Amino acid sequence: TTPATFSANDEMCTSPSNGSGNSAYAKNLSAIGIKFYRLHCGSLTDDWSSPATHQWNVKAITAEYNAPYLLGATIIQNIPSPPSWLRNSDGTVSDVPGYAAYCAQLVAIVNTQLKEHVLYWEPMNEWEDRYKGNWTQACTVYNQCALAMKHQDSHIKVGPALEWPNQSGVIQPLLRQCAGNVDFIAYHSYYSSGPTESNDAWMVKAGAMDRDVTNTRDSIKRYGQGRTIPILLDEYNLDGNWNDSETRQHTNIGAVYFATTITHDAYAGAFACAIWSAKEGTYGITDMSDHLRTPAYLFQWANHNLIGSLLKTTSNSPMVEAMAVLQNGTPAVMVINKASGTATIRLTSNMAGASVKYSTLTAAGMSTAQTMATAGLSSFVMQPCSLLFLSYPPSPRSIPRHVKRSLKAARPPQRQPSE
Repeated sequence: TTPATFSANDEMCTSPSNGSGNSAYAKNLSAIGIKFYRLHCGSLTDDWSSPATHQWNVKAITAEYNAPYLLGATIIQNIPSPPSWLRNSDGTVSDVPGYAAYCAQLVAIVNTQLKEHVLYWEPMNEWEDRYKGNWTQACTVYNQCALAMKHQDSHIKVGPALEWPNQSGVIQPLLRQCAGNVDFIAYHSYYSSGPTESNDAWMVKAGAMDRDVTNTRDSIKRYGQGRTIPILLDEYNLDGNWNDSETRQHTNIGAVYFATTITHDAYAGAFACAIWSAKEGTYGITDMSDHLRTPAYLFQWANHNLIGSLLKTTSNSPMVEAMAVLQNGTPAVMVINKASGTATIRLTSNMAGASVKYSTLTAAGMSTAQTMATAGLSSFVMQPCSLLFLSYPPSPRSIPRHVKRSLKAARPPQRQPSE
């Protein structure tokens, strides 16, 4: 796991008063510890450019990149759609070379003019519907954009942001026609059927999230021309329809769903899992008044404790799961009770030490960290839809030598033009 595993979209990237210029928002993100952001907003291309001049608004772009919470962070820059003067009524691109030049111009502004060295770029966002029945044309647009953007900065990595890559059937033709220009594949996931769906049904779906990673990897192996192409889940949440007035995604239920999603994708080998969104009225882990919602504490604990070398975990219950890592020699475990009822757990491990720090995230919120004897984990009752966070004291002698070496060599991703 890396900071990309517990990352977020910044939908406030076009709203300085709510984002880059908001000190409360910056303070929240600093506390949560997010260091990997996807800059995406549906109106970004229009908000960041001028139809009068047909140019990007450098002042607006600079304001976002000067945001204190982006300092030292790794960024995915999304370009969701063509601007008004390059857009047909159905949302498709009206001038393909013009749109490719437009995308390349943003690369020049951000990486050459502002010297931000952003590595990851997406010249599209969920284009399946607007190019339904004509995905070949979408591939033509993508290829021209990727080539123009890399001509501007040969170090960058370009990838598509897909809505339902496996369900919509676009990933195979995309790879057949574009594999040479695809450096990563990003996809999005909103699996809920609506507010009438039960918690347990949600959790079962979250437990199947890794199938998207596996199916995408199978397509890459078959059609990717032998290239290594990372897989990113760079948008996910519960209910994909903000008009449903679903609120469980603000609670411990949402936190457990997100923890399960991240766990399954991480063990499946996903490069990133970026929640939608860091701040937003319906979906944000912080609300529009800059209050932390319950799931924010999951991301806070994980970003400080769960970045490291994944350890294998097993469970004899389908509704109880765990993620475990070694972080600089210190083991940490997140136990997930997905069930709507309590779960009595017994933890067994070869971790040394007589005590462990623990805290819980339940319907009552995040508890203060406490210390207990590891013997107490032989019968620990977890509340319904809750998380148990465990941090063991460092015990270097219990860590295999090859793991020590890999931990010493590990570096978090940086905003530099290299992998």
